[in-house]
Amino acid sequence: MSSKSFVVTSFKVDTDKSEIFWEGERLTTYGHLLCSDSEYRFIVYFLGKQKELPSPAYIPEYNLGAIFVDVDEMYTYLSLANVEEPVYVYMNKDYPKWNGISINEPIKEEII
Repeated sequence: MSSKSFVVTSFKVDTDKSEIFWEGERLTTYGHLLCSDSEYRFIVYFLGKQKELPSPAYIPEYNLGAIFVDVDEMYTYLSLANVEEPVYVYMNKDYPKWNGISINEPIKEEII
């Protein structure tokens, strides 16, 4: 099982509407939050109302993870860029539904 946990050292917030391609599908996003450290990136994409959100992913070859959430949750996620406590990201290739962000403590330890 391949997973990664890291402390976020940089946030990039984008609230512009744009399109991305994910698993062969064109998706309209209403912004994203990029969380990173010196090696890894984790992107939270904000999507409009959909029957089903795309599956999260962790792609170890690119040191990249992503999750998709409803645009209604955008400001909750964006507020993470302003917290004083450490913010952690957890990404898991075999169980990508476990991908997430936490404050103060890692969600899980890294598994290699």
